[in-house]
Amino acid sequence: MSIDNNNLWNNTIGYGGSSAPIPFLSAEQNARVERMRIARMLWKGHHRKAFLEERRTQFNFPESRIQGRIHQPYYMINMLRKVTKTLTNLLLVEEPQYRITDEIGDAQDAIDELNTRSNLHSVFKESAQTASWSGEAMVEIVRWDGKVWIQKVKSEDVFPIGNLQPDGQYPSYQRFATAKVNNEELLLVTTYLPGKITRQCFFLTDGQRTDSLPLSKWPVKQSDGSDLLPEESTGIEWNTIVWMGNNMEDDQPSSDYDSGLMGLQDQLNAKHTQIARVIAKHADPKLAAHILSGGQNGYLYSEDSVFFFQNKEQIPSYITWNAELAAAMEDLNFTFDVFCITAGLSKGILGLEKGATPESARKLRLSATDSLIQMKEKATVVKPFIRTTLDTAVMMTSASSRTQIAMDGYGCAVDLRDGLPVDDLDQAEVISKLTAGKPTMSVKRGVSLQIPDVVAADEEYEEIQRETTAGAPSILIGEPPTPALPSPHDEETEE
Repeated sequence: MSIDNNNLWNNTIGYGGSSAPIPFLSAEQNARVERMRIARMLWKGHHRKAFLEERRTQFNFPESRIQGRIHQPYYMINMLRKVTKTLTNLLLVEEPQYRITDEIGDAQDAIDELNTRSNLHSVFKESAQTASWSGEAMVEIVRWDGKVWIQKVKSEDVFPIGNLQPDGQYPSYQRFATAKVNNEELLLVTTYLPGKITRQCFFLTDGQRTDSLPLSKWPVKQSDGSDLLPEESTGIEWNTIVWMGNNMEDDQPSSDYDSGLMGLQDQLNAKHTQIARVIAKHADPKLAAHILSGGQNGYLYSEDSVFFFQNKEQIPSYITWNAELAAAMEDLNFTFDVFCITAGLSKGILGLEKGATPESARKLRLSATDSLIQMKEKATVVKPFIRTTLDTAVMMTSASSRTQIAMDGYGCAVDLRDGLPVDDLDQAEVISKLTAGKPTMSVKRGVSLQIPDVVAADEEYEEIQRETTAGAPSILIGEPPTPALPSPHDEETEE
């Protein structure tokens, strides 16, 4: 879709940009950068700048004189951050389980080592969090220090090129970096293609790329001190950048804030500020007095503790504003309800439920039904993203190691857990009914669930075994056990 440069920021859906365009980027790329810049302000809580200073608010925030200076009160309730955190935690607060669908020991070992080395739980959780507020996220699989690593990439720095492919990835990606060398602006353009990475260096004149330069002019070097290579083979047929969209609509990603939450956040801030201003006025009200209440010099001092009067009309009084706070609070609560409905999250899961907490995990899970449905929708893009990342990393590990990993029949599966608490009594009751009371878990497994520390769990299990052995009669040591005598009832039964 082409965007008119003269109306660039007005075409930035739902945001309305205000920053100056970056000259060496296209109109679409500038719109993407601006959209992410504003979304990052909303996510981080810089709402005064995003709504008030950059004039995106729909509400009036009157100025007030505070301690002799003019100030514009603005109070914030960052519900957008709460939404992003909640959706991400439902997806990935519990570490995913990465497993190989076929018995390929080398591939499983490679994933286990990669998980420990790159802290995959943190990388994938942060990527899902970024996708929630910005609309998309990326990771890069790199070789460093002789090993393969997975690292998160700042989405504003890397741009997808081309159209989305059937595998959910783009044909190529470009990354831009600038540097100043001897008062000259340089631009490095890195292009990620299947099987290779290319680099080009340019002069920047008034922000526009001009003459091409050798990569030796670029100040950043490789780890061994040599210049960056103009072309570098990755050793695999896939791209080493893996992309993930958030909410996909017509092959276009969108942020969780694009569903109308941005306007509701502006409304919440306005109503919160309105109530705060009223309460602040009650804390410092104006004083009204009869015209004859002044002293000999005509002044009336509010700190005076005694006032003389001839009738009640001459008694000084404070001027208070009857602002109907009850109605304002009800309106604020209604806005909260609309926000939760629009976000698809219950008040309980957001921590906004008034009164007592849910009596059981079952009630909390039932109240979070809509939230869990939304989590499953997000899982349809998060799980393929994780699988593609792991597949690419395993392929690169195989290409760069002496021991080749057998890829025939290879497949990586990802299991996500929502992280909501589980009611142990309910779970035990259901399992007991399904198995007719038969054991479904070993003692060793039960001990490991209660004691996370592996060494402590093994010691406890060994102690249980010793106590069990000591309490059971032995048929190998000492006198054999005396056989039980038949009862008269048994003899009658035999006759």
